[in-house]
Amino acid sequence: MANKLSNTERLARELEIAKLARMGLTMKQIGHQLGLTESSISKILSGLREEWKQQINRDIGELQARQAAEIVDLKVKSMKGWDKSLEARTKKHSKTKGKKIPLTDKNGKATGENMAVPSDTEQSLTIEETNGDPRFLIVYTKLMEREANLLGIDAPKRIVDETGKVGLKIDLSKLSDEQLEAIASAIDGVDRN
Repeated sequence: MANKLSNTERLARELEIAKLARMGLTMKQIGHQLGLTESSISKILSGLREEWKQQINRDIGELQARQAAEIVDLKVKSMKGWDKSLEARTKKHSKTKGKKIPLTDKNGKATGENMAVPSDTEQSLTIEETNGDPRFLIVYTKLMEREANLLGIDAPKRIVDETGKVGLKIDLSKLSDEQLEAIASAIDGVDRN
């Protein structure tokens, strides 16, 4: 019966296996180097890949949730800005009228200079109607597009090549086995009627 590894030892072994796999060693080479069977290495790597996928999905989900919340906040601010831009603007105008008083010296003789003294202030109020600032609506529309894209509720985009043919050319030889499997499963899920 094999000794059971502690969590620390198991994590260290998984880290070493992952490091060797990233370096390009085959499962057989890794197994030989660490004294494990090829099937054990395969099982460990499969488990690690599954953990990594789950972590990535959690991270993506958290990022999407944060971005969706930020988009909602920005949409609210954009609509508040739009509403504010629709409000009539008022402007106060003030005009002061003054009198000119001749200046005199200490003997009471005119110096030839005048001093302006305010006497009346005329005030007016202008109300300016507005049609709103369309930039707020442009921002709001872009945020809605971003939100739909983030949530995946946009219709798939059609790709048309230069000849007008609809479709997508993919060099399958450049794809990994995992990518090919994903494409195959997506194609299997399409109704062919």
